[in-house]
Parts: sequence; C-alpha cells; structure tokens
Amino acid sequence: MEQKTINVYEFKELNDSVREKVLDRFRETALDYGWWDWLVEDFLNSVKEELDLDFNEKDLSFSFDRDYHISLNDSVVQSELCSKFWSKGLVNVDLPNRFGFYSNHLGGGIMSSLNESEVNDNICEVEYEGDENDLKDIVKQKLHEKKVKELNDSVREILEKLHEKMYILLKSLRDEYEYRLSDENIKELIEINEYKFRENGDLE
Repeated sequence: MEQKTINVYEFKELNDSVREKVLDRFRETALDYGWWDWLVEDFLNSVKEELDLDFNEKDLSFSFDRDYHISLNDSVVQSELCSKFWSKGLVNVDLPNRFGFYSNHLGGGIMSSLNESEVNDNICEVEYEGDENDLKDIVKQKLHEKKVKELNDSVREILEKLHEKMYILLKSLRDEYEYRLSDENIKELIEINEYKFRENGDLE
C-alpha cells in the first residue's frame, strides 16, 4: 500500500494567483436565492406604514444587469391609490407604464445616470358626486375643480414619497449586491466556515 501526504492550507497561506481563483469561485455562489428578501420586506412594510399603500414583492421589479432599474407595476399603484381615495371620488390615476427609475447608460456612475419616470401635473380622474348637470353652475364647477386640484396634490405628494423610497431601496440593493460579491465578504465567509484548501485552491 502506498501512502501519500497531502498538504492542506488556510486561505491566507495560498499564493496570490490561487487566492484570486478561490475568490472568483466563491463569488459564483455568493448571491444565494432571495438575498434581497429582507431589504424588499423592509421597503414594503415602510410603504404600508407611512403611505398606506399595500404592495407585494411580485409587484416590484429590479435588475442590476444592462437594464438597470427598479419599478412597480403601474396598474397596482393605480389600484392602491384609487382604493385609498375612493371616498373622495378618485376613479383613475394617469401613471407612466413603468413607475420607478431606469438607467440612461450615459455614464457618471450608475445611481447618477438614473432617469425617474415622469408624472404629469393633472393625473387624477375624479367622479362628480352629484348630478353632472350641476357642473354647469359656475360655483359648483369651481368647487369640483378645487377638489380635483387638492386630490391631485395629495396623490402627487404620495407618489413623490414612493419614488424616494424606491430610490433608497435600489441603492440599498446595489450596496448589498456589491458587498456580497466583494473580497471582504467572501474572505469572511471562508474564515467563519474554517475552509481548508489544497495547494491548487480546491476545497479539502
């Protein structure tokens, strides 16, 4: 019987080129499924608590590849707003097809190159509570126009706050994404798990 001795190394004992190979290999699995869950959950809870809008994770879309973006399903946003202001006669909100932020690929850093979806000034369709013939009366017409303007202002304020929260979420997701792929994080994982390696970088 022939016996062989195999040397086993800690990560820090490997040579530079092998350490780089190990880091790259671990990077491939650093983004485990659902790594974003806690950030998205915090966002949804915050929106529910502060804006009284109830979204699910499936309503939210984001990406870090070439199509760098974060967005909410516009029909769901419309539905939530109409539900929130139904007692004031809100029946529809004119929103862009994709409500959120999108990269314009012009450089200057990813976050600085984002375009915000634009919302028009008059976005609310409001149902008149009385007889529509009453709107021929100049006083009642002015009162209705005032109500519509106040509702527009309220809805736009909520949408601005929602945009702010989405921007913060996108930045947090990007930071978490980059950290998980960083040398710092991977070295920490190797140390915590006390991984040992062969000279070529294979796990022992």
